[in-house]
Amino acid sequence: MAAGLFLAACAQSRDYPPRLHWQLESIGGVPFPGQAFLGLGSDSYAGRAPCNSYNGKLERQSPSVLILDVPSVTQSACPALAAEQVYLGQLSQVREQFVPAGGATLVLTTAAGTALRFRRISGGP
Repeated sequence: MAAGLFLAACAQSRDYPPRLHWQLESIGGVPFPGQAFLGLGSDSYAGRAPCNSYNGKLERQSPSVLILDVPSVTQSACPALAAEQVYLGQLSQVREQFVPAGGATLVLTTAAGTALRFRRISGGP
């Protein structure tokens, strides 16, 4: 029975980005000036932006449709706060996800068509 549950879980996770951590590389093709990390779960997400930690709920409507609620964010300031605010603002507008072949990249696309490109990292931030 345990093997059956394991196989069912593997088959299901193939349709969505795996529960791995991702590091933000760019927004709209522009390299991100700080470090930001994202972890996706089945119904929630969490991460670390340059100044603050954040988390929120997500909804998966299909393998490609992903909607992220506005995140809850801790309230610390740092020199990269403006870049963080841009990132978190774009993150809350995400409507689509795509993981190209190989699974090393995650592309989240906003309703306006802005692409947030992440690379897979091992472990958490």
